Amino acid sequence: MKRVLITILLIILVSCGKFTDINRLQKTTMKFDYAHRKYSPVLKGKTLKMTYQYTNTGEYPLVISEIQTSCNCTITEHTERAVGKGKKGYIKVSFNSSKNTGKVKQYITIIANVKNTLTNNISFETNVVLNSDYGGDYEELYLKNNEIDVIEGEYVPILE
Repeated sequence: MKRVLITILLIILVSCGKFTDINRLQKTTMKFDYAHRKYSPVLKGKTLKMTYQYTNTGEYPLVISEIQTSCNCTITEHTERAVGKGKKGYIKVSFNSSKNTGKVKQYITIIANVKNTLTNNISFETNVVLNSDYGGDYEELYLKNNEIDVIEGEYVPILE
């Protein structure tokens, strides 16, 4: 009797569409306009909000089944419906800086029916500062934390 109830419950859950098996869907491709971003310093305790827009560049509808963040301080919301060929979708990201200080880099992985899984990763970085009365130059802190040299007033990134 318990097995029958569990089986019925599983069938109901799967039929609700919350557990889309993306491995059964035809593969497509996606492209983000700006997948990796850098933001100005943010005051500790504030929320940084951003929207990533992507385009379905493949032949079949694009379905996002899950989004994973590298920290529970980052919350996402995304286009729930399938995105058709050539159409755009979005992923809204909210980063709560209250549990961070200093340089922060967050990674977000999108689980979808895409051919190359390396193309469905996005990230952002910022510098979380303690208070607005800080006397230092935020840009100087950012450059120092990112190991960027300043030569005659021009910023030169150190290549990895």
